[in-house]
Amino acid sequence: MARGPIATDRLRESFPNSLLYKLKTPWRDGTREIEFSHLDFIARLIAVIPPPRFNMMRYHGVFAPNFKDRKKIVPKSVAKTPVAMTAPDESVSPTLAANSKRERMRWAQMLKRVFEIDVTICPKCKGRLEQIAVIKDRVAIKALLENIGEVTVFKPLIAEPVRGPPEADDYFQEFFEEEF
Repeated sequence: MARGPIATDRLRESFPNSLLYKLKTPWRDGTREIEFSHLDFIARLIAVIPPPRFNMMRYHGVFAPNFKDRKKIVPKSVAKTPVAMTAPDESVSPTLAANSKRERMRWAQMLKRVFEIDVTICPKCKGRLEQIAVIKDRVAIKALLENIGEVTVFKPLIAEPVRGPPEADDYFQEFFEEEF
């Protein structure tokens, strides 16, 4: 992960409803801290977030895209010759035409890659499993699950009630009353 946009140990909350950010080095005019409201601080923090799919890597020197001798250093890429799409009646095999277009990764391959689970192997006999159907009808799904003895009724999740902040001790109450 990248380094955060601010040093959290230099940020502290000030009373009432403001944040103080201590600068690493004082400015020319002697300013050592900057005061923000909570909303202003969030607005400035959001301004630091880059837009989606924005390349944050900057290359310079030999790796820069406009380096004058880049052709001597970076190997040339092998250009793939595109497969000509022909009509079905011509003598091009359907597998060749199908392979010319990149296929989306299947769910089983994704599970194997991410979770290291191979769902195409039977856990009992270690034989090869294949997907024969995708069932989307709720009634059919419920009937199939009941037939194999699986749970068909799911209880909805119940949210826990939100609790309030903890009660302040008498010491802190007296401290705040005396201070302000």
